[in-house]
Amino acid sequence: MAKKKKKRAQTAMRLNIMFLFVFLLFSLLILQLGVVQILNGEEARERLNETENAKTSIAVPRGLMYDADGELVVDNEPVRSITYTPPKNGDSHLAKISIAEKLATMVMMAEDEEGLNEIVNERDKKEFWYVSNEKNREQIEERLTEEDNELEAGDLYQRQLDLITPEDYNSLDWSDPYQLNVVAIKKELDQAIELSPHVIKNEEVTEEEYAQVSEHLNLLPGIDAKIDWNRVYPFDDTFRTFIGNITDADQGFREIIKTII
Repeated sequence: MAKKKKKRAQTAMRLNIMFLFVFLLFSLLILQLGVVQILNGEEARERLNETENAKTSIAVPRGLMYDADGELVVDNEPVRSITYTPPKNGDSHLAKISIAEKLATMVMMAEDEEGLNEIVNERDKKEFWYVSNEKNREQIEERLTEEDNELEAGDLYQRQLDLITPEDYNSLDWSDPYQLNVVAIKKELDQAIELSPHVIKNEEVTEEEYAQVSEHLNLLPGIDAKIDWNRVYPFDDTFRTFIGNITDADQGFREIIKTII
């Protein structure tokens, strides 16, 4: 009888020890989850973003088209192209300016100063002056009234641009083709969507420009030198009504507007 009582007592003690051990394990697990969620939550989210799957697009040649006799009626022509692919959540304005300043020493967006002036308008000069220097932004902030500060984001930004005078943005040397070229490139960088390649220049890219960019890709984050493809029609406008036509983004937008109107 005494042996049975002793055995039951030992069993109960073992169960208590096991339950205590399990309790301690769950306590440690909960403590670890708290550390991950509260103390290291931001770091964990950053790691998750680094390994998150994302879709992107790459330019590829479209299919060739032949007529009934095997004659090629639509072909692809390779062209040199300079592209920019922003990272997830994009680059800051200062980061884009840094990229534009480096790229401007390798690629010209137009043949001469006159061509650059056609690309860069007054608004582009204002925006570049505004984002290029923190003191410039502070200067414009001081000109805002209490009513201005109550505007919504888009209207407030437009108001800030309106407060920039020619005397302000003309403090930059717009007679310098390099400065205009930097702004022209920055203008293209601003149009890019994160993780999607955006063409900066794919017309009349010289071999020297293409080689320079390819050689210095390590200094140009997000920039790449690729081969793009243009549609070529060996028979010019013959059969274009049947085989279709491809326009650039601006032309396509204008056609949509015409259809709506």
